Amino acid sequence: QGKVAEAVSHLERAAASERASYLTHFQYAAALAQATEAGAGPADAAARQQAALRKTIALNPRFPDAYHLLAILLGRTREG
Repeated sequence: QGKVAEAVSHLERAAASERASYLTHFQYAAALAQATEAGAGPADAAARQQAALRKTIALNPRFPDAYHLLAILLGRTREG
C-alpha cells in the first residue's frame, strides 16, 4: 500500500504541471484506481480519477484506454 500511495503522490505532482502529457494524467488516474482497490486511495479518489481521465481525453481524444477506464469508473460510481 505504501508504494501505491507514494506513486499516487508523485504522479499527482507530475500531473499538476502545465507541461504534463496525456500519459501522465492517465497514469495518475490508473494509480488512483490501484490505490482505491488496495484500500489506500484518498476519499475523493473517484473525483480525482475522473478529472485526470477527462484531461487525458482532452489532450489526446484518440487514446482509447482513457475512455475504457473512465467507463469502468463511471459504472462503479453509479452502482454504489
